[in-house]
Amino acid sequence: MAAARAALDVPPPQAAVIESVAEFMQRVAHIEHTRCPHCRIGQFRVVATLLPRRDLPNPRGPPR
Repeated sequence: MAAARAALDVPPPQAAVIESVAEFMQRVAHIEHTRCPHCRIGQFRVVATLLPRRDLPNPRGPPR
């Protein structure tokens, strides 16, 4: 690939920029997803992580 780039006089690719979800939401939607939607002052914070329940019935309708 380097030889092809040199032969075609193409600059090397730029490194990929990895941004956080917060940075992406701020850049694209102009919102801060951690801010309280009501007062816009307070911030959300993780207090617990809820895992999916495995004992729920299969979400299918009745047979036809």
